Amino acid sequence: MGRKRMKNFKRIAAILGVVVLLAACCMPMIFAFGTGENAQGNFKAAVGVVILVPVLACILDSTYRLLNKAWETDGE
Repeated sequence: MGRKRMKNFKRIAAILGVVVLLAACCMPMIFAFGTGENAQGNFKAAVGVVILVPVLACILDSTYRLLNKAWETDGE
């Protein structure tokens, strides 16, 4: 029962991650066509998000792998 819940949680987390990445990639395109007074600032912020989200995801993944490997060697 616990493994099935974890598998469903991972699946939902993966889908949510894909949605967040797609939204982050689409935001600059949406803000680029804006004509409001904050359009340029919103565009710059969205471009920053497009750059930072994958970088942070890579850092978190690398940290997880490094710590997981360290914890596996501690148990032996």
